[in-house]
Amino acid sequence: MTDLQDMDMQEIDEELLEIFVEESNEIIESIEVTMKSWVEAPTDANLLAEFKRPLHTLKGGARLAGLDEIGNLTHLVESLLIEIENNTVDGTAVVGICQDGMDELAHMLEIAASQKMPVLSDALAASFNLHLGDEVVTETLQAEPELEDEDDYDDDEINVQQTLKSQSLTEGTGLEIVRSVLLPLVRRRLLLPNAAVAEIIPYMESTVIDDTPEWCVGSIVWRGETIPVVSFESLAGDALPKISKRSRIAVCNGVSGMSGAKFFGLICAQIPHLIKVHENNVKEAEEQSGLPTSLQEVLIEEVSATIPRVDFIEDQLRKEVPMSAY
Repeated sequence: MTDLQDMDMQEIDEELLEIFVEESNEIIESIEVTMKSWVEAPTDANLLAEFKRPLHTLKGGARLAGLDEIGNLTHLVESLLIEIENNTVDGTAVVGICQDGMDELAHMLEIAASQKMPVLSDALAASFNLHLGDEVVTETLQAEPELEDEDDYDDDEINVQQTLKSQSLTEGTGLEIVRSVLLPLVRRRLLLPNAAVAEIIPYMESTVIDDTPEWCVGSIVWRGETIPVVSFESLAGDALPKISKRSRIAVCNGVSGMSGAKFFGLICAQIPHLIKVHENNVKEAEEQSGLPTSLQEVLIEEVSATIPRVDFIEDQLRKEVPMSAY
């Protein structure tokens, strides 16, 4: 039985939660279809890949929405499937626990939809511990951030680098729909694929880093790791935004693969929103800023937004902020 905690509605955006639950129910339904075949052939490579793919999406969405425990359990199921692929675990021996895990995920989604925060039970964690080891389970329950290598993504998964470097969010990705997040700033909006954002957190005061440009507002400690915090607006030549009670920090994944910050924070004016991007609701804006911070100006459902050049942000951090500061 899943333990319950009262959900802190100041930290969990109701609209973000509603969208996540709706999308996740669709994902769970698709997984259930795959599982009907997988339980009969638990070592089949194609079925394993088909099983893992939506789990990866579910895990990222849960952590983006602030539902770490759902993300944790999803990661445990995904890890067990990887062990089957690597022939380190007998697939037929773990069919039952994978089914238990999926049943629990569906139950946790119901709890989240009712404005309660589900917590992974010790009993279920112990079951995974028998096959994955206590160290793996403990690290997962601590919700430490993980960086996936590009090889971890299937060909039709969102590839952060490919998406950000393309001329639109859908062109060249091989995807009909790209699950994305709209980051509201004071004077503009940023559009990024979900995979580029590790977590949305409440705004917290930063520690000032000496001898850095104004756009680097300082550093914060996130999940035990010191990360720099950036004002995109200031980097783009505007004034620093005023901070309010609604301000948030979007913790973004580094994508360049070069030495530097694995993560960095972007200041948002309020809670971001999830959005599905497809070729029918996004188009290039007539006017392009030409700024080095911007990859492309677009209209998403007739709302203007900027696809930022994350590689440029990272490059400026490497040039202007000493690595010793994060």
